[in-house]
Amino acid sequence: MCGIFAIYSNKYIHINELISIQNQLKHRGKDSYGITFITQNNEKQNIKSLIPIAEYNENIYNNIKIGLTHNRYSTTNNKSHQGFLDEIQPLYFKNKNIEFDLIHNGNIPNVHQYITYDENLSDTQNIITFFTETNANNFENRLIEFINTVQCSYSIIILYKNYLYVLRDQYGYKPLYLGTINGDYCACSEDSIENFVKIRSVKPGEIIKINSTSYNTLYEKTNSLQLKCIFEYIYFMNEKSTYNNQSVYDIRKKLGKN
Repeated sequence: MCGIFAIYSNKYIHINELISIQNQLKHRGKDSYGITFITQNNEKQNIKSLIPIAEYNENIYNNIKIGLTHNRYSTTNNKSHQGFLDEIQPLYFKNKNIEFDLIHNGNIPNVHQYITYDENLSDTQNIITFFTETNANNFENRLIEFINTVQCSYSIIILYKNYLYVLRDQYGYKPLYLGTINGDYCACSEDSIENFVKIRSVKPGEIIKINSTSYNTLYEKTNSLQLKCIFEYIYFMNEKSTYNNQSVYDIRKKLGKN
């Protein structure tokens, strides 16, 4: 179902820190690996691979201020080599008005209800076209419309104009956490990665906007109905993580006992 992570650093981090986090999330997906980052000089670069990304011995990419990582677990019908290459996230979107990079964990099986659907593409590739008519003036409102329109299941992080937008579907189906690493704000699929200090779970239906010094809730949709993915409890998550404020290890132990 994929592992996602994003960080906004004021200290500037090395690419190997992002690769290390990606390796810690590889139990969530090994079909492909992607990293998008912005350097101190506002240069954006991408690294995408079908095999784990190796660490860099040379002292390059050591001035990263914003980084996104994605581990992919494929659930699409297109299993071709080219299909896997095309579907490596972060996915890049651009129209005549805006551009952004997006990472997604989850499945949106009813994607055809919201956009013109191409069955040869993944749900993420399809749903990204939801923003085709978006411009700089209505981008955040379009995110709110997305939360209210597209039901589940997704945890999404978008890099747009040097901001990180963190979204969780209105049912809270997949895990997503807000926290810090060495004082830098970040969001992650799991709270067991090294040096991660959890602030809280991203609320169902919430959009959080992160900048260089702070975060704030841009929007929150209240929904009394919350759903949880049983596979997270028994299969996907690291046993050292928590889910709904419960130890995943303890949950699995109790399930086995029962």
